[in-house]
Amino acid sequence: DDDDDDDDDDGHVLSGIAKKDLEWYRSRLHSAENALEATNQRLKMQKESSVRMHSFRNREHMQLIKANRQLKKELAHAENGLQTLREELESKERQMTNKIELAEEELKKLRTRSPTVSPSIPLSASPT
Repeated sequence: DDDDDDDDDDGHVLSGIAKKDLEWYRSRLHSAENALEATNQRLKMQKESSVRMHSFRNREHMQLIKANRQLKKELAHAENGLQTLREELESKERQMTNKIELAEEELKKLRTRSPTVSPSIPLSASPT
């Protein structure tokens, strides 16, 4: 009879230990669940941050592409302007060269036409 009581006490002790173990495992599980939840939250935030960063980079990249296109346009425009100026300058140079050549021709004609006038003596000079 006393042995049965002992068994009953042992049972209580064992169930007490089992309850304590169970509580300990429950608290460990709870901690693990909390840690997992926290990790999930962190991952979610990192993912959102990564998406934001990525879209920000994409926006920046697009802005750089646009700015690059704009600069290329302006450069092409400037190059065209420069080419136009160069052509105008070359044209003026040709015109001037032609005028000079024509003037020289006229001068030669005048000189050959009036051999009595020496080019070294100015016409306006009066003998003293």
